[in-house]
Amino acid sequence: MSADARGAGNSIVATDLGGNLKLTSNQINDGGGVDVVANITAGDGNTVYAGSDAVGNSIRSYTCANCTGPMISTNNQANAGSISASTTATITGTVASVTGVANATGNSAIYYVRKPGLN
Repeated sequence: MSADARGAGNSIVATDLGGNLKLTSNQINDGGGVDVVANITAGDGNTVYAGSDAVGNSIRSYTCANCTGPMISTNNQANAGSISASTTATITGTVASVTGVANATGNSAIYYVRKPGLN
């Protein structure tokens, strides 16, 4: 049994499998805020997971390492809003396990180059 909640003020996912990724972006979260809540109630015998993830600004870029073109990604992130995540698990009986996670991040940037065929 699980509950999973996610929210973002601004989010970019950029991928180019041909290997020529050029991206310039500005992400501004100017006070609207992000509030993410995950709640779950479980009874006997369940394995329970509840998680919430909140982010003000997020960018993820991926390209191929063997390809001929470059990955050029320029990103400016400004966050003036409140970012919150909360998770509640209510157990009404006996369960096998309970996991609860809450993550709140103002700004996040991930750039990933991978050689095809490798794990």
